Amino acid sequence: MSVFKSGDVVHLASGGPSMTVVTVDGEVVRCTYFDQEGDLHGNPEGIPFQQELLRAGSAPTPDESEERENSKFGYA
Repeated sequence: MSVFKSGDVVHLASGGPSMTVVTVDGEVVRCTYFDQEGDLHGNPEGIPFQQELLRAGSAPTPDESEERENSKFGYA
């Protein structure tokens, strides 16, 4: 049984943006998200992720030192 349902807000355990669950099919959770420019990613069907890769709730906000490090390498 999945711990997620359509409409839940999740994020990858490894980091990344907050996403919205579109569908759940067994262990596969399909999600969509909007990037900083407001563009939708994942089309209406969503991007598939294995359930164990996701955590419930909004993505944590990176602290200032992490943002500075990311921008130094072109990630932000």
